[in-house]
Amino acid sequence: MEKRIPIEPQSATYDIEKEAAAMAQLYGVLDGAKRKEESKVEKSKCGKQAIPMPPKEKIEELYLERGLTLHYAAKELGASSATLIKWMDKYGIPRRDGGRAKEEKAVETARVIEEVTATQLQDEIVPGPEYPIEDEAVLDSLYITCGRASVGVFRDKYEIDTEEYSREDAQNLLKALTKALAVDIDKINL
Repeated sequence: MEKRIPIEPQSATYDIEKEAAAMAQLYGVLDGAKRKEESKVEKSKCGKQAIPMPPKEKIEELYLERGLTLHYAAKELGASSATLIKWMDKYGIPRRDGGRAKEEKAVETARVIEEVTATQLQDEIVPGPEYPIEDEAVLDSLYITCGRASVGVFRDKYEIDTEEYSREDAQNLLKALTKALAVDIDKINL
């Protein structure tokens, strides 16, 4: 049975606003202010609370100074990446280009490899044709651990052909690189 709300007949005192309110109540249509109020109540029922906007300095510290990604900076602030982007836009904080971040990481990795080469690898590995590689699995582990691009940078910089290494030399290279890049060598299957 349909719910009916009595509407006064049209007369000289006919109030169109009263009729509109009755129609809205009948069909479940709410005015904007009431709808906003109900949506706030619904959000609080779900347990979601609005996160206060952090100061500009905090966002700059996490994103620009510490170099965290949007995801990790947002996670540390207790917000989503989309929310962090809105805050950054509001404060006028520039966002990094994703491609540039990858390039910076590759340059940093190459720098670490150069440092390792200058210190640890000079005594451990001597490249030369007398060291033919015996096991491709060692080279594959090296690529998986340090990344093919990083190994490529290392090889190109020092003009080394990894196929000329023995298994022992390749393992030494792998150990030195994994130590420098803070990778657990025991988790690598050689």
